[in-house]
Amino acid sequence: MVDRGETKALTLPASEATWFSGAEDRIARAMWTLGVLATATIWLTAGSKWAGGFAIGAAFSGLSFYWIRKTVMTLSEMAGAGTQDPMIPTRQKRPSAAGMVFRLMLRYAFIGVAGYGIFKSSFLSLDAFFLGLFLLVGAILVEAVYEVYSGLRNG
Repeated sequence: MVDRGETKALTLPASEATWFSGAEDRIARAMWTLGVLATATIWLTAGSKWAGGFAIGAAFSGLSFYWIRKTVMTLSEMAGAGTQDPMIPTRQKRPSAAGMVFRLMLRYAFIGVAGYGIFKSSFLSLDAFFLGLFLLVGAILVEAVYEVYSGLRNG
């Protein structure tokens, strides 16, 4: 029989909580590493038009990751979790929900404007721009492989 009135909080041992808390920083480092290596490789194999498009898409992907991270930290503070990321300055007043939604939607507007500009100018590759937008996915895959490897190694 399931007791529906009671919820149990998930607690991790301190060592595991510390290890998992580093995932965001590892993803950010993986984004930088993958972005630089992929841009250099694309430049050597496909030329500057593709490399430039990929680099701009990768930059938007990094900016998007930062904004999502900032929004999640703000939401956790609003919920009373009290966690504070040292990379994000402490706010004096709570932001409104509408302001957070506006900022999240603004990133799509920026991506759309950049994509339209690349499409109209044909100076950079639009395909490479869209490929660069998926840099965060690649960094998350790197983190997943690292966590599986670490879990199997520490067994």
